[in-house]
Amino acid sequence: MKLIVIEGIDGSGKSTQVNLLKKYFSDNNLKYKFVHFPRTDSPIYGDLISRFLRGEFGQLDQVDPYLVSV
Repeated sequence: MKLIVIEGIDGSGKSTQVNLLKKYFSDNNLKYKFVHFPRTDSPIYGDLISRFLRGEFGQLDQVDPYLVSV
């Protein structure tokens, strides 16, 4: 099993690269699993992550470090 990680700032082409890889894998009958992070759809912490990323808990220096480490 291989792990491919694509990261970058907004607008850097991450989604384009992911779509190209998915097409390549599909065209060549290669099995793959796509996982997107952060997992905001996660039933346990997804809502908490989304709220943190939207800034609902304040500035980064105001947020409890234990909350951020979840």
